[in-house]
Amino acid sequence: MRAPRLAVVVALLTATATVTTPLVAGAADSGATAFREPIYVDNQLAGSEGFVIDAVDPHDPDAPSRLIYATHEGTTLFYRTGGSQSPTGDGDFASTYRNQVNLWTSGDDGKSWQRANFNGTGFFTNPAQNSGFSDPDIAQDGDGNVYITGINLVNDSLVSSPDRGATWPTGTVQCHEGDRPWLAGGPGRSVFLADNPSATDSGHIVVRSTDAGATCSSAYLDREADGVGYGKIVYDPDTDTLWEAATKGGQVGAISFTGAMKAFDDAAKAGTTGAIGSFTFHPIGAATFNTFWKAQIAASDDLDPVTGKRDLYVVWTTQQNAPNAVLMAMSRDDGTTWTTSIIRAPETGTAYAPWVAAGSGGRVAVSWYEFANPATTISSTDADNPMYVKFAMIRHANRPQPMIGPVIDPMGSHGPVHLGPICTSGTTCVASPTGDRRLGEFFTIAPDRSGCVMIATGDTMMADPATGGTLPTARGLYTVQDAGESLTGQDCAAAHPDGVGPALPESSAPALAAVVALLVATAVVVRRRRATAGA
Repeated sequence: MRAPRLAVVVALLTATATVTTPLVAGAADSGATAFREPIYVDNQLAGSEGFVIDAVDPHDPDAPSRLIYATHEGTTLFYRTGGSQSPTGDGDFASTYRNQVNLWTSGDDGKSWQRANFNGTGFFTNPAQNSGFSDPDIAQDGDGNVYITGINLVNDSLVSSPDRGATWPTGTVQCHEGDRPWLAGGPGRSVFLADNPSATDSGHIVVRSTDAGATCSSAYLDREADGVGYGKIVYDPDTDTLWEAATKGGQVGAISFTGAMKAFDDAAKAGTTGAIGSFTFHPIGAATFNTFWKAQIAASDDLDPVTGKRDLYVVWTTQQNAPNAVLMAMSRDDGTTWTTSIIRAPETGTAYAPWVAAGSGGRVAVSWYEFANPATTISSTDADNPMYVKFAMIRHANRPQPMIGPVIDPMGSHGPVHLGPICTSGTTCVASPTGDRRLGEFFTIAPDRSGCVMIATGDTMMADPATGGTLPTARGLYTVQDAGESLTGQDCAAAHPDGVGPALPESSAPALAAVVALLVATAVVVRRRRATAGA
């Protein structure tokens, strides 16, 4: 019965999307993709919905690598059952709570990680400029400034570092009010921030900063007028275009706005506030989704030799009884036409929450969570159903028949990153003793300076060292591709000789007894604008 269900998936795609049967590479292919043994970034701090970036200095590209990793602080991902089973986890959460997204850097190729520490205060960055525990993202602008964002339900903070994470001197706690900010670096000292505010006529907008995040524009672009943006935004500097995966009327697609910098520049000169333009929807086809952030997009380094347009890739997972499917659509003409391929249809399990990264020469990486056993819905599967990270490297992704490498588990001997259902009811999950939302709503992959793929994922398998009980928040895992061809055609074995850092020390004993008060405080998040929105 599996083939007919997959046939339904393909048949639902409209004429705007050409469906192809990809070529599947064998497991015995030379130069097989492999990953370093993953390590926990921190034994105490929460680590879901993470982002990692290799912060390259554009003025000195050969400067030693410096990685930056940011995650959700765990407030609206707190698992009450874990809270009752883990006195150490409770104490860690309370004693380290700063109302900021968690932030680390690594100067040794990700083998060890150090918390950012503002002037020895324990805050990651200046709290006068950074207040927000949820919804992290990372981006880097053309001048080399690295940005992080986080929300506090009534504000979107924006903070930047001019020295690849060593210091974070510039920022504002109120770039804009709203939910789920996404960042894209622009030219010079500019960055775009997309969010879902409650105080504007449009529910999804993009604002801009041109002073490294000290202030943000009062003018904005509407990303809901034609389709609804549903993921991380991407900026194409060659065409001055913003892109985002989107949905509209049961269809998946992408939205774009060309002339983004010019539109904001013109608004600034004229003193214009409010809406200054809107995105345009480019349909791929009819689709179903089992992920809250329904689809994700990546733009490659490749330009079509005929059209001069940048290759675009959109990924999503379908909502259906097992097997569902991981799908990827590709466009070489600014979203006018799309070719869709089935990347994965698990034989027995269920795929969930895909992410995509693109390089050059038609090389694309896709990663997703996958339950080992069928899960009709993510929130109602068996309690012992293990969830793994899965990964596929795709070559010739911009051709009619992409070549999909073997699907692997990049976590290796670490095994699954979660057991059982994931609560998908947004911030209301924290109010339920059975609402396990510790993994959040996505994880991410990104290329490092060599094009080797880095993975930042939450993990709920660590237990309380004293009781063996479930921790109330996830912990962040990091791994990097250390074998096979990278997204830019380089040798990842040469870029990342095998080896991991020293084991982290055991978590410290509880330093505060304030967990109950914190849980009461977090109950206010249930008042969020949308009950199913993700914080």
